[in-house]
Amino acid sequence: MFFNWVTPMVDQGYKQALEVPDLLRLIDGDKSNNLASRWDKSWDHEMSLSRSWDSYIGKRVMDDDGREGVLKWIGRLPYSVNPDSYYAGVAWDERRRKEDGDKTIGGDGWFYGEQLFECEDGHGSFIKPHLLTVKGVPNPSKHPKTPAVVWGLSGAFLVELAIAGLFKLGNDLTIFAGPIALQAIVNFLQDSDPSWGLGILIVSILFVSQVVQSLCANQYFYLVGRVGMRMRQALSCAVFDKALVLNERTRANPDLDIGRIVNMMSTDAQRANDVVQSIHQLWSAPFQIVVSCVLLYRLVGVSLFAGIGVMVLATPIQGKMMRKMMTVRMDMAKFTDQRVKAVTEVLSGIRIVKFMVWTGRFLDVLNGIRDNEINKLATQQNYRVVMFFIIYLTPMFLTASTFIVYSVSGGEINAETVFPAIALFSILRFPFLVLPMQFNMMVNAKVSFDRLTQFLEAKTAKDEGVEIQPLESEVDKNGERVALVLEDCTFHAYEPQVIPELSVRDQQLSPENR
Repeated sequence: MFFNWVTPMVDQGYKQALEVPDLLRLIDGDKSNNLASRWDKSWDHEMSLSRSWDSYIGKRVMDDDGREGVLKWIGRLPYSVNPDSYYAGVAWDERRRKEDGDKTIGGDGWFYGEQLFECEDGHGSFIKPHLLTVKGVPNPSKHPKTPAVVWGLSGAFLVELAIAGLFKLGNDLTIFAGPIALQAIVNFLQDSDPSWGLGILIVSILFVSQVVQSLCANQYFYLVGRVGMRMRQALSCAVFDKALVLNERTRANPDLDIGRIVNMMSTDAQRANDVVQSIHQLWSAPFQIVVSCVLLYRLVGVSLFAGIGVMVLATPIQGKMMRKMMTVRMDMAKFTDQRVKAVTEVLSGIRIVKFMVWTGRFLDVLNGIRDNEINKLATQQNYRVVMFFIIYLTPMFLTASTFIVYSVSGGEINAETVFPAIALFSILRFPFLVLPMQFNMMVNAKVSFDRLTQFLEAKTAKDEGVEIQPLESEVDKNGERVALVLEDCTFHAYEPQVIPELSVRDQQLSPENR
């Protein structure tokens, strides 16, 4: 509660420079292997929901029009109208005609030049699973659910986030003790015959509330910081592990190149840490706004609605700026991937680049990509400046408009009203500042989480029948030590060709070809 565990290390650091043995050891819950295990368990559950119909492949199905067929394939179609929805590939008993109202897409098991399943009679197409009934299965599983990194993180770290939320609730409840106690103190000072016992009680309540608020706030920031660090580490481990087991087809996808993988392990994983730092502001900020408005209504009455009007007018502008920032962020992420990929390729072949004197050409390419990235970053910052200008300006206009309307409508401006109202307006300032920032971070996090989801659900070598299992024994049947056993494998080798040497006569060129 009071962070006494860090005091010995701080004292030792004050006396002498800290070395590695002096640092505190990580607890088991913060170690990478344990975090990776927690993530794997949660993500496996998420993926199992997306494969709930895999066991029905090969069974007969019937659509809502009474047409029957055999289920051949389940998955998502990236180039369809609904790329995030699951489709079922069915080999129909009879060829379906593309009539009005037909809910199938594709034909003969093909979609956008790719054959996803085979049809003997060429009667295959794709349809939404919820339009099908599996014959012979009385209680079929729920329809496949699209996996998402955010649900995987929730399953692994929801309990810790909930505990942090309790401390945040304690902080929000005690923060309003200040304005209420301030109004009581003003009434106490204006009383012609004050009671000393009442005054001591008010001051004691104010003191205790501030202590509790400080303890709750410190514990909240400590817990969310720790959860954010764990989420970032878990995602980095997940991306690293996934990159080691991708199949050749997935590796050939230009959208999943080495530059993007490196970017996901660093930048995209960091987005989880950034967004979780203030994730509870999504409910805390509206809660503070509502309670503050209720207390202000008791002080200034209907004049409060003038300030609320200012807030309502500023909200659409902030929303438009956030949508612009999301679009720019997605474009900038593409240039970032290109830059990281280009740098990685140049460094991997730096000897050839130097031998062929291609340094200037590659620098031009890298600078061009970097210029595009910086231009997008500058555009994003311009939108951010406009948004924060509105954010900082809104509370001032809210306070001014409320007191102006209150004074014009005949309200009495006195200490009993002004001081508590100003304290409540200062509380309102924080949620107005944090809530748009949280939406901005969520926009960036959504882009990163979508990229991570696409990568983590990519096909692996195991999906093609390749199984990796630990050895039962390090000694084979001949008594020799082995490190790896390969069974039922097919290997493809590259046979280098000898380049013939050119003779002097072959090297001579005619004047017009020189």
